[in-house]
Amino acid sequence: MNWGKKILIVYLVFVVGIIFLVYLSSIQKTDLVTPDYYKKELVFQNTIDERKRVNELSGKISYSQVDTLLIIILPNEMINTFVQADITLYCPSDKEKDIHFVTSASNGKLTIPITKKTKGYFEIHVHWTANNLAYYDEVKLFFK
Repeated sequence: MNWGKKILIVYLVFVVGIIFLVYLSSIQKTDLVTPDYYKKELVFQNTIDERKRVNELSGKISYSQVDTLLIIILPNEMINTFVQADITLYCPSDKEKDIHFVTSASNGKLTIPITKKTKGYFEIHVHWTANNLAYYDEVKLFFK
């Protein structure tokens, strides 16, 4: 085999490889975190202020999973206070697994049912209001 045929074979393998990579990238699923990201970016200072309020509380929020329940325990200031919460379980790898809850409590504990499909890595975004003040916290958890 002469060197001209070898160059042709290398070139064809390269072209087929590039076409294969283009095909793989075209079938890759790409979900946006949120479709209205620009609008959310404009009000991001509110989220910064809400996180600052959480840091000023006496303790951190704790999260625990008991069977099919996710229990969010708020700091001591939230006990005996009516809390309205907006909770999102965000799965970065699959938009179909995202779960959104609106709940309330007055004992400092928020309880959320989770299903068997809630397995894997999730970011939990907790927005809540108490005494006309807004708070925000997020944590990354792995559900088994």
